[in-house]
Amino acid sequence: MKSKTIAKVGAFLTAFTVFAGSMLPVYAASVDETDSTEESTAAAAEGDEESFLFQLEVDGKDTVNVNPGDVITVSFTLKRTDAEEAYTMYAMQDEIAYDSNFFELVDGSALVTNGIETRDLAMRDNMRKFYMNYVSMSGGESWQPSILIGTFQLKVTGTEGSSTISNEDCLVSYQDGSGSYPSETKDVTVVVSTDCKVHYETNGGSAVDDVTAVLGEKLQKPEDPVREGYYLEAWCTDMDLNNAWDFAEDTVKGNMTLYAKWAEGEPQSESQTGQYGIIIVIIVLAAAAGGAVWYRKKKQS
Repeated sequence: MKSKTIAKVGAFLTAFTVFAGSMLPVYAASVDETDSTEESTAAAAEGDEESFLFQLEVDGKDTVNVNPGDVITVSFTLKRTDAEEAYTMYAMQDEIAYDSNFFELVDGSALVTNGIETRDLAMRDNMRKFYMNYVSMSGGESWQPSILIGTFQLKVTGTEGSSTISNEDCLVSYQDGSGSYPSETKDVTVVVSTDCKVHYETNGGSAVDDVTAVLGEKLQKPEDPVREGYYLEAWCTDMDLNNAWDFAEDTVKGNMTLYAKWAEGEPQSESQTGQYGIIIVIIVLAAAAGGAVWYRKKKQS
């Protein structure tokens, strides 16, 4: 019965696709013309906007090999990337995140440009953030296109694997504070060894053993843990369970913890997923065809 239903839906979908295909060119031509104009306007506006690079380095490099107990100096440079011209700075911040299981801040080691404020705060999951921020009290200050914001030192306490010191929640603010300019980041990776420790936090499920993974290589997916009344939806790299780890594509960048993301009930079967997919396609094509018919009638009238 189920196979006959799918066959009927498939036949309907084929016929519907032919009909929709005959109608879509008219509608698409109008949409393409409008979209082209809007994209050109947006691109022109974006071309006039300042943009920046938040760059972290150790000894002028983005990857360094160290030994346990070494003290490294982390430098933060802000670079304007759209032009080699001075500009007016109103406010800036960078939250430089590091793993307290791998590093220890050297007290009093920060050296910063005039006006830069710093703070070191504990976060969740053994992470810490070294804040560097600036706010002009005189309506803006002239800054050069490349400026060393500051440096600070970390002692390497990790004995194996690697860890990345990263820029997070960084921004250069508009004058009115309503938003921020586009920016990119360059982080720095500190390597003690290429054998990285991966810890699995099952969040109420059965235990999964820690494993050692090779830096830069893919991670083998473990057997799913068990939790009564739930099924494992994904392994995530963050405690808030927003960023799923892709075992087929992602590569190990250092020591890390993966968190189990659970969903109530039982996972959907492949046949259910396939049927839902066909229904969604039909709805989308119906909406597109309806829009095309409406546009043709309006044009004829």
